[in-house]
Amino acid sequence: MKLCTMFKTLFGKISLTLFLLFIGLGTGLVLVVDFSSKALQEEATQKLHLELAKNIVKDAPLLNSDGQQNENIGQAFHTMMLLGPAIELYLLAPDGRILSYDAPEEKIKRQFVDMSPIQSLLNDNARLPIRGDDPRSESHRKIFSAAPVYLPGFEGSFDSIAGYLYIIIGGEDYDSVVSMLDSDRLVSFSMSTLTTGGIFLLSVLLLLYSFLTRLIRQFSDTVNTFRESNFTKAPESLAGYKIGDKNELNHLFAVFYEMAEKVESQFDELLKNRKLRQELITHVSHDLRTPLAGLRGYLETWQIKHQNASKEETLQFIDSAIKNCDQLRVLVDELFELSRLDGNDIKPELESFHLPELVDDIMQKLRIKAEQKNIQLDCSGSSNLPFVYADIAQIDRVFTNLLENAIRHTPENGAIHVILGLTDGEDKVTIKVSDNGCGIRKEELAHLFEPYYQGSNNKSERTHGNNGLGLAISKRLLNLHETDLSVESILGKGTSFAFILPAWQMP
Repeated sequence: MKLCTMFKTLFGKISLTLFLLFIGLGTGLVLVVDFSSKALQEEATQKLHLELAKNIVKDAPLLNSDGQQNENIGQAFHTMMLLGPAIELYLLAPDGRILSYDAPEEKIKRQFVDMSPIQSLLNDNARLPIRGDDPRSESHRKIFSAAPVYLPGFEGSFDSIAGYLYIIIGGEDYDSVVSMLDSDRLVSFSMSTLTTGGIFLLSVLLLLYSFLTRLIRQFSDTVNTFRESNFTKAPESLAGYKIGDKNELNHLFAVFYEMAEKVESQFDELLKNRKLRQELITHVSHDLRTPLAGLRGYLETWQIKHQNASKEETLQFIDSAIKNCDQLRVLVDELFELSRLDGNDIKPELESFHLPELVDDIMQKLRIKAEQKNIQLDCSGSSNLPFVYADIAQIDRVFTNLLENAIRHTPENGAIHVILGLTDGEDKVTIKVSDNGCGIRKEELAHLFEPYYQGSNNKSERTHGNNGLGLAISKRLLNLHETDLSVESILGKGTSFAFILPAWQMP
């Protein structure tokens, strides 16, 4: 089990791969060297015995004066094979038929020998080694020596060739001895080769293991450090690596660092959202409690006094209860809308519309609130603005929130201006809502669009129905349109909110 587990590791896999590779290379090397040595040995042996058949034919006539085989040819072959145990002699007819030999009949497996190798050998330009048919085997071929046998008195004439002396170099007895010696030599050579390869393999593995584990160990320590930080701090030691590096480990380190940065950012965002959620719950609990307490108070008062209360007092109690219900409904609706915006459940339904008409309708809707504080509402800008391409209901909500916010923070006898215009490229429409109210402190501007944030200029607004969600909702609605809500303010002089909408392009 431990062995199987080891081979699942990177080091185990590399070790096994290299071990098998060296075993394969070692075995191949042994076979190649053995084959090459045998080929070299055969070439040298055949070259040394190249004139053997010719000399025998010259010194020991094989045919008598009648052209027949000499009666003592068998004895002559026997004597020569005793003197040279590594050779076998055969007398062949011109067509390759075996005429004479010194061997038991059952050992001769062929009756004919292919003449092509013999003719090749007799060619002066022959390339050795050349192998011919072995008469003692049905398929094997061996190196040989050969010479033509002429009719007595007609030596050198091609027409007087009566046969060929065919000598197998490395006969059956030679093969048995050589095969035994080759086996021992091959085993010895294989052992020495594999031992050398094993030592080399061990050295390579140690060096490779040292190199790889150094980088991997560093990476493992870095990952552990990141884990011990509760995944809140990306490891700076990996910041120098680049994605796309040709070194796979460097690329891996760069990708991990990028992932760690995103995890760190998301973790910080989660902590921030959790803090905001806790603050939101606190504010919501307070805001829900206020209208509910007022509603219960007026209903209990009416319950106690309804028998003796006048009609006017009864209507006043009911009217106050309805106002608290409306305030509670508005709060719940805004909380639900903000939740849907944060959850990406709302998608803008884009259409083209005339922006000045929408602004005029909203200003008419809020004019009564403005007149109650004697605030002047006006709109200025280009009279020939192009249509904008946006969600008309969501932009209506944004304008309503901005104007209501401006009316709420503008003192009596103040003024609110809506300015519409075009960007330099005339493909976008700019919208700006300005008031001359109390303004906002510079250090508070960064928190202005956070849910339930209450600046120092509106601490008393909660009692008048302001819950701090309008600007947060407006910013999120504009983000859906891939634009942003910006703010500029001077304390004591006023505040301006601005955003941009794309102009509608005719198809």
